[in-house]
Amino acid sequence: MRQALMTVGAAVLSFFVVVIEARAFDCTGTDPSPGTEIHGKLVTGGLTRPVDVTGPPGDTSRVFVVDQTGRLRIVDIITDTLVATPFLDIGTKVDYGGEKGLLGLAFHPNYAQNGFFFVNYTRPGGPTGLETVIARYQVSASDPSLADPASEKILLHFAQPVASHNGGQLQFGPNDGFLYISTGDGGSGGDPNNNSQNPQSFLGKILRIDVDSGDPYGIPPSNPFAGDTKVLGEIWALGLRNPWRFSFDQETGDMYIGDVGQNLYEEIDFEPGTSPGGMNYQWRVMEGKHSYSPSTSYTVGTKVAPILEYPHAQATLSGCSVTGGVVYRGCSMPDLQGAYFFAEYCNDWIRTLRVENGKAVNIQDRSAEIRSSLTDPSPLSEIVAFGVDGRGEVYICDLPGKLYRVISANPPSSARLFQRGNANGDGSFDISDPVATLLHLFGGSSQSILCSDAYDSNDDGKIDLSDAVYSLSALFTGGPVPPPPGFGCGSDPTEDALACDASTCR
Repeated sequence: MRQALMTVGAAVLSFFVVVIEARAFDCTGTDPSPGTEIHGKLVTGGLTRPVDVTGPPGDTSRVFVVDQTGRLRIVDIITDTLVATPFLDIGTKVDYGGEKGLLGLAFHPNYAQNGFFFVNYTRPGGPTGLETVIARYQVSASDPSLADPASEKILLHFAQPVASHNGGQLQFGPNDGFLYISTGDGGSGGDPNNNSQNPQSFLGKILRIDVDSGDPYGIPPSNPFAGDTKVLGEIWALGLRNPWRFSFDQETGDMYIGDVGQNLYEEIDFEPGTSPGGMNYQWRVMEGKHSYSPSTSYTVGTKVAPILEYPHAQATLSGCSVTGGVVYRGCSMPDLQGAYFFAEYCNDWIRTLRVENGKAVNIQDRSAEIRSSLTDPSPLSEIVAFGVDGRGEVYICDLPGKLYRVISANPPSSARLFQRGNANGDGSFDISDPVATLLHLFGGSSQSILCSDAYDSNDDGKIDLSDAVYSLSALFTGGPVPPPPGFGCGSDPTEDALACDASTCR
């Protein structure tokens, strides 16, 4: 009987495509904390101008910090220690100073298999004496803590008119796997060459390229201007002044852009994950929601206003240079899910907001909460970047050389944790789970039940055939997924006779 059921499970898997509404990060082994109150924790000092932080997909033990002078540093987040030897040092190639330098890092979605990562830096050269370079490197074949410095492959380079407004962010889209690149308008006050609206310029844009096809890259056919000879095919969005930091919501694919303003207004732009691209964020015609250069003409794209703007003075929410952040999709604070973190470089505040129906709501000042737990001198000044680790937890870079982690202000819940539907306790919901349920019911399985509630896929308080059917429907026919706590390990909101003797999250 057991072999027959396993054969049936394998046959089902071969005929159907699994459609699982999975979490963005694997939360196995995480003890979640209730509430949205947060603190800050100093992870490490001793950094030199850290301007970005990220981690390889699935790596829960390290984050990588971008040093503007030209180095990539590894931080062991199990022990919160800075690894002495840089992962990569390209300082001799980088033109560093002011807004120039090594500015961005992104790991290939299949980094664990191919070892590819991508960097954004400025170097001397080109017709103006300064260029932006997007390059691919590969990890060393013999040491996962070292990159191969000889593996550089330059994908894209273009001239920068002056030393400022270089953009610098790199991000892979969670919905499509393409590489997105932010570029500033080329600098000098007011975008005098109108690069941001120029459809033949890489400047003042979000670009999107396919790093897995073409040489050195391909232009996705779904790019909004692909095939239009009057517009660069790489352009995903335009009308940006200096999108220093942008990010994606890893569950929805929504894009958030922190676009640094001119003299009066800072802005956060938002693009839903379902967008076909081609958004025009209106610089330099507009600064935020206000007219800046009315004589300038729009070129291509759909005009979009920011979801949030704030002035440079005379307001509770004010500053001079926005730092775009990240949406929280981490494991330790489930009540914080969907909150977008952003900050102000000049005034050193940190806030969160949420987007509902395309509008920014629930804007909260988090500065005092985060700093209340910090004892290091001058904490969190000149905030330049946010990033997340392999479990989706949020990190903050400050330019003086420190890395911080956002943590819950509350202790983990004492309630028993589990994942409904994860019958075999392996930390994931897949075909093996309804098979395990069937084996338990009909196959004479000798496996002890550590968490009977995990078998109860439909949360009806019983373990029976309907649970296997419910799971199969969720996996293969688009039926409802097991109800909360579902894919995120959490406490059981339903009172019934079933319980957990040990958590399947561990």
